[in-house]
Amino acid sequence: MFSGHTIRQLQNDAAQKAAEQGKQPLVIWDQDSIEDDIRHIPNLGTHEPSGWELLDLTDEGWNDELRLSKCRYYALFVDKQGLGEAGEAALTFDELIPTVGYLIQIADDQGIKLGFAIVEEGQFQIHVGVFKKLASCGVAN
Repeated sequence: MFSGHTIRQLQNDAAQKAAEQGKQPLVIWDQDSIEDDIRHIPNLGTHEPSGWELLDLTDEGWNDELRLSKCRYYALFVDKQGLGEAGEAALTFDELIPTVGYLIQIADDQGIKLGFAIVEEGQFQIHVGVFKKLASCGVAN
């Protein structure tokens, strides 16, 4: 298992690389493409691109169905190796797809555009941050 120091260093390295390459959170435009699109999620580490805001998933309305069970305040906790099982602490890929769909539906109902990116990576799991596109900025993908 990676130490906390190693995980922070990986986050910082990913952030520097993401900033240099101008990476943005992944915007999923079509609910039917979540399963394919989510496989291409960028790793932003601690980088928060201009025009995006990392959401607090504990805010009212975002987590009604998630019940805080598989997210920290800012990110979804996800198994990255494909070896996890439903019901464990980390979301499996099959659990991630409807969770992302649920969040997109809430956002669409509110007229908000969401983006998704890895914000923390460990040896066996990742944290997927949910970003909100700020109204003053356009969305390109």
